Amino acid sequence: MNSVAQIESKIKHINNFSDLTNVVLSVYDHIVDNLFLSAIQDIDQAFFNTGSWKKHYTCNGFVKRTIITPLGQITYRRRYYMNKDKNCHDHFYYVDKILKIPARKHLSKEALAALFNMTVDVNGSYAAKNAIRGVTLSKQIVSNYLRIQNTMSEHVPTVLVNELDEPLSFDVIYVEADEAHVNLQQEAKVD
Repeated sequence: MNSVAQIESKIKHINNFSDLTNVVLSVYDHIVDNLFLSAIQDIDQAFFNTGSWKKHYTCNGFVKRTIITPLGQITYRRRYYMNKDKNCHDHFYYVDKILKIPARKHLSKEALAALFNMTVDVNGSYAAKNAIRGVTLSKQIVSNYLRIQNTMSEHVPTVLVNELDEPLSFDVIYVEADEAHVNLQQEAKVD
């Protein structure tokens, strides 16, 4: 039974808005999975069919990979190519190379951006559970990625206090405690 027939059969049994929402979500998940998987398989198969790799490489079968995207978790299979010369260590996955998916990374750049955006808006604990549809991450993963990003601030030039003529003053001070952002504290004027 194809996807359209499955959708039509599910739509016939809708009794309320909740049922409709569930059908739409299941169709969405099915379409996303099929789109990702078919695109990856097409890229992999096209390279395999060229045969250009046969002179220097052997194909050692398929290896699964799971990556988290903003659309959810995707698990796909791709071919692993090994150099025939045992002294050369330039083994590769063509799909990962073409799509520029870094090795040993489980979150795509887009998923990481969605995670950071929600962390900034709410907090890390909430973002770990709700930033990526259908995926629950641990608070520690969010904390680790934030720590990696904070090391970038070490490269920002700083001004030493003794170089300034006047004392430092700040308009706003932000305080973060226990992975939850404290509301901005400003003076309230009472009439």
